[in-house]
Parts: sequence; structure tokens; C-alpha cells
Amino acid sequence: MLADLGRYEEAIEAYDATLKLNPNLARALMDKGFALYNLNRPVEAMMAYDAALKINPDNAKTWVGKGLVHLKLGKYKRALAACNKAISIKPDSSDAWYCKGMVLSGLDKNEEALRALDRTLRLNPDHTEARNALASVNSKLGIALDEDEEERMENEKLKVKRNVWTRKKPTSEIIKKSLNQEKEKRGKTSRKNLRAKKK
Repeated sequence: MLADLGRYEEAIEAYDATLKLNPNLARALMDKGFALYNLNRPVEAMMAYDAALKINPDNAKTWVGKGLVHLKLGKYKRALAACNKAISIKPDSSDAWYCKGMVLSGLDKNEEALRALDRTLRLNPDHTEARNALASVNSKLGIALDEDEEERMENEKLKVKRNVWTRKKPTSEIIKKSLNQEKEKRGKTSRKNLRAKKK
């Protein structure tokens, strides 16, 4: 929830507190990685993503995060490998295709980047970042946008962007649910103990 509001430092503190209680929460580690990435702390973000992947190696979103960190560090081949892994796990992940498009653009493989970004927009027509990246790659290749596309790009710039990472339930809801389940388990155990003592 705090990361959704751009309060990344506070979010990291909350994730650290949660991870002290349960260090095996891959979602908390992934979200911590995202917050660190947004604070331009890519090495720490990579450590968080790697820890999350040790717990859950089949999370496409975490692989996308790792790919974006590699991209930020200029490690294009590693970034591409991470994006491809995300796509192999979840072929319909618009964020994975966006990441791949950005990496390919960074490698000056602009025609491949166009295909990846086009795929992103077919999966999610409202993916503003992909639409902007597509315009940039088109510009590199000297491809002009039609008037409708230019107008849509201009309108999207005016909209408040919603981050690609905040489309699922906030981590705070998941943590509350987990803690409530733990309390219920403890309550059932206590009731069983009470019944056993009565007998």
C-alpha cells in the first residue's frame, strides 16, 4: 500500500518488519525489490528479487523486476534472459513483453523491440509505458505515427499513470490474510487443547 503511494522508504521498513516475522514471503521480497528499484538502489533490489526467486522461481512478475534491474544497470543480455524467463512462465504477461521490448531497444534491435512492444499493447491496450516506448522506437526507425495515434499519446500523457506493479492486491492485504489464518490455526489448536483437558 505504501509503495503504491510512492512512500518507498516506509514500504521497505514495513516489508522488513514483515520479513522478520516470516522470511519466506516471496511477495514481500518482490515488493521490497520494487521499492528499492524505485529508490534507484538496484543492487539491493536485485538481492531482494533473487531471494524471492529462491522461494518462488515461477513468479513471472519477479523475473520482470529482475529484468528491469538488469536493464537499469545496462546488463542487456541478463535483462533479456530474465524477460524471456518471465514470458516462458506467463506468455500473456504484458509487463514481461514490455520489459523485453525495452531491452531489445537498448540493444538497438529496434524491429524486434517493435514486435515485443506491439505484443504488449495487444495484451494490454492501456499500457501507457509501452505506448510511449513504441513511439520512441518508431521515431528511432523513422516511422511516423498517424494523427489518431499522436492524439492518443498526447491524451495518455495527461492521465495519471498507474504503475505496472500495482495491479494486484496490495501486500498489506495478503499479510493481513496470512496473519489471520495463523491466528485461526492457533485458535483451533487452543480449542483442541481445551477439549483434551476437559476429557
